[in-house]
Amino acid sequence: MMNGNLHRLLWPLALVALAVALLWRLPLSNSSLPRSVNLLTETASDLSALLNSGRITSAQLVEECLDRIYSHDKHGLRLNSVLNLVPRELLRSTAMGLDSKRRYDGAQQSDLFGIPILIKDHFATDPTLGLPTTGGAFALANVTAKQDATAIHQLREAGAIILGKTNLDELSGSKGHNLGSGWSKPGGKTRSAYTLGSPCGSSGGSAVAVSAGLVPVALGSETAGSVTCPASHAALFGFVPSGDLVSKHGMAPISTSFDRSGILSKSTADLVSVLGIIAQSNKPSAQEIASSNYRIDTALWADFRIGRADPDFFGKTHGVYHDETGEINMYKAVSEAIARMETLGAFVNMNASFPSAKLIPQEWEKMQRIMRHDMKSSFAKFCLEAHNSPVRDVPELVKYNKEHWVDALKQDGLAFPQGQEILEKSVEENMDKDEYYDAMSMLHESANTSGIEYAFKAHDVDFLVAPGWSWISVYSGITGMHDGLRM
Repeated sequence: MMNGNLHRLLWPLALVALAVALLWRLPLSNSSLPRSVNLLTETASDLSALLNSGRITSAQLVEECLDRIYSHDKHGLRLNSVLNLVPRELLRSTAMGLDSKRRYDGAQQSDLFGIPILIKDHFATDPTLGLPTTGGAFALANVTAKQDATAIHQLREAGAIILGKTNLDELSGSKGHNLGSGWSKPGGKTRSAYTLGSPCGSSGGSAVAVSAGLVPVALGSETAGSVTCPASHAALFGFVPSGDLVSKHGMAPISTSFDRSGILSKSTADLVSVLGIIAQSNKPSAQEIASSNYRIDTALWADFRIGRADPDFFGKTHGVYHDETGEINMYKAVSEAIARMETLGAFVNMNASFPSAKLIPQEWEKMQRIMRHDMKSSFAKFCLEAHNSPVRDVPELVKYNKEHWVDALKQDGLAFPQGQEILEKSVEENMDKDEYYDAMSMLHESANTSGIEYAFKAHDVDFLVAPGWSWISVYSGITGMHDGLRM
């Protein structure tokens, strides 16, 4: 009798054990990614292949990215790279809709279809996303745009999922001198995922988010080094297209003369995927991008002519970089990369000198003056086109910050009453048209005619190689040329 009772008691337990064993062998639930998928290392191209194969879904990707942001950005390491997120339910419904379209629509989809990305809070977004466009400023914390920036509209049309916006240097570094790289009042201090040092800026939030595996790719913006510097600090590829290739419409303004969009990723393939989407379709270079996979046959390295950009100048940081060990490592990496190219068969000119090289530090003040001049008109236009802005122009912003100094001019418990020196100089800036055009002409003479363009022609090279964080960023910012690849 007891054996029969024991049998009846153990039989349900055996069924439970069998069910647990079977469940352990089954794939993870619909809300979880397979354990083999590691967002810390996967590129957007990798994830796109997994989506197309049916191994993962966009809904799973979104959930995993949000969980990682919660675990590592808002808690844990507290990276503070993400400023604002789209509401979770909206993200879920968007991802599920794209999953359904992928299953039932046979049309060719972009490489970013169903891929979650983050964008610097320098880009306007449509009110339906529920995101403010703050530029990292306390005064603009509740400001919303009327529509997507052109580049963001293009990304969404291609099926990219905008998760939210990343932290940045307040007003992209155009507020004051004492705020520190990677800091904004709404977002706090962005921290590097790998070192105790600065993440660099002003697109530091975008760089940290990608390097920490929160998203595979992010959008930033650059005036002079704001994408390439964070990329070089986070072991990423950073690319800034030439000035007219990507639309500036809908970018929170700093300088209409120099502002450009930029891309941060873990692979060059991802750079090409994003650029192929956001490049303006009426540009011949955009059509070339769309029709090419941009693969380089390393057997043809002998066809490449490479110049090391003026090592006597770009081999020193001239006070731009303040980490001696990092500086030495950076120069060593550049030398090793050039040596590798030469070993593969490329022609290398080890001294592609610039006649104007030593002039650029002095020209930097001209560039800053133009930026301050630009900001007065472009910021007023931004406020006019936005919703809920408590200020209408730069003078009102300066006044607002003074009146709310505890909130607007405070960092980690320390007040900086003079923490908006750049804005105050912008109010005082009074360039007339002749001064503006004279300054722009002199800058282009130094940076282009006697700089980058001179080096290309005089040394007969196809590429210029320089340390990722040096005055080369100022050259490319002035000329509006492609700001290369930085890693």
